[in-house]
Amino acid sequence: MKQTKVKAILIFAIVCLTSVFVLSACKLKYYDVVFMNDGEVYKTITVRENRTISAYHMPRPPVKDGYFFGGWVYYDDEDVAFDRSTKITADIVLTAKWYIPELLFTPIVGGYDVGVGTMTKATEIVIPQEYNGEPVLSIDDSFGACTQLVKLTIPFIGATLDGTINTHFGYIFGASRKNSSVYQPRELVITGGTSVGDYAFYGYNNLRSITIPDNVTNIGDYAFYGCNNLRSITIPDNVISIGDYAFYNCNELTEITIPNGVPNIGNYVFYYCSKLTEIIIPDSVLSIGV
Repeated sequence: MKQTKVKAILIFAIVCLTSVFVLSACKLKYYDVVFMNDGEVYKTITVRENRTISAYHMPRPPVKDGYFFGGWVYYDDEDVAFDRSTKITADIVLTAKWYIPELLFTPIVGGYDVGVGTMTKATEIVIPQEYNGEPVLSIDDSFGACTQLVKLTIPFIGATLDGTINTHFGYIFGASRKNSSVYQPRELVITGGTSVGDYAFYGYNNLRSITIPDNVTNIGDYAFYGCNNLRSITIPDNVISIGDYAFYNCNELTEITIPNGVPNIGNYVFYYCSKLTEIIIPDSVLSIGV
């Protein structure tokens, strides 16, 4: 009799626990997160209440010609970006944020200063010599946000056209001669200026190729010092001076031609250029440093 009673109590307890579990499971809530793009549904995700959206379940960024994708924002408030760490407690509609890729030109005395604007995700950027008929006089240090940039065209080297401030190229990426570790593009085209100044690309080890304008006449001391991934460079015919240590430790260079008209080559110009197998030196060269 007692055993029967105990069994009945156990069965009753199991039934109660099972009922509680079933009821709890029935109370689970799920919500829809709808991703819109240009007014159309791009993807819908169902998320359990108080859960976040994993990176795996987030939709791939959409693509739109002529625009940069700027992330997901709330459909009813496009000024508020969606944070993936947000716990979902209701149905949500999100929409793609798009940016027109534009540089930011700010009027200054005599011309313009240029910043990265909405081009932080660009793979190629061209900074013109003029804007609205006025010269570009300075470049700010906002381009360090361009982590996908491969090729950059600039109107001069450094921060200012007259070369009076921050002549090191890395300045526009928030770097300096002593700190060039920030991301910088592999390919560079310079369209203006008459000189590659002292330390212009010192320690810039991401640079692989560079185009220098024909009107450059001087390559300064330490100009490409430590550019150990520089593989391609053409020295313009108008260059008449190459400073000390100009290509020191450019160990990916394989050949280089010195233009006719250079009378003197500085000290240690090609020191530690371990892959340099050919140097063409014209008759105009009167002296080569140690």
